[in-house]
Amino acid sequence: QVWIKARDRYDAVALSGTDAVTNFTFSPDGEWIAFVQGNQLKKLQVTGGAAITLADSVSGAPGLAWMDDGTLVHINQGQRSLRRIPEVGGTPETIWRSDSSLALLPTPLPGGRGVLFVNSPLGSASPAELLVIDLNGGEAHLVQAGVILGLYAPTGHVIYVRPDGALLALRFDLDGRRARGAPVPIRDSIVVVNGFLPLVALGLG
Repeated sequence: QVWIKARDRYDAVALSGTDAVTNFTFSPDGEWIAFVQGNQLKKLQVTGGAAITLADSVSGAPGLAWMDDGTLVHINQGQRSLRRIPEVGGTPETIWRSDSSLALLPTPLPGGRGVLFVNSPLGSASPAELLVIDLNGGEAHLVQAGVILGLYAPTGHVIYVRPDGALLALRFDLDGRRARGAPVPIRDSIVVVNGFLPLVALGLG
């Protein structure tokens, strides 16, 4: 179940109707939460109320990106594709697909420029890769190899986690959607669940 704790309070409040939620994310304005329940993508106001179903055939795998252009990017069932859907609902659009790898942990770039996600090859010793998709019709390309989560920071960096729990920062050209320079270590010992799910979030407030 999803719980919310205000920054100025110690206690948290459970959101009704969010039992058995597998992953969630906030809207850019912080007024809504989108979440996956069963195989459905839903959204709910943080103040409560009835959940609104947006899409079916959604994977419960970690990752859900609410873009500031008014769309949501989610993982399709089977994890072989990423789809984008308007935040008000509608027909999903496939923005990436692979028969040889799985998609994990999509996260947004600002201004609707694109989405970061982890590409995990199937049946291969190759490490997971952080890719970026240009949502204006571009293809996915590599940002950094050996990454299990990537988050864009307003400083102009991609903050990413390696499988060993190391947290690093990499300068990122937002307009060109390209990494620049060498990564800089931030800290180590980030908890990684089951080898692929790091317990870390980037606070922007």
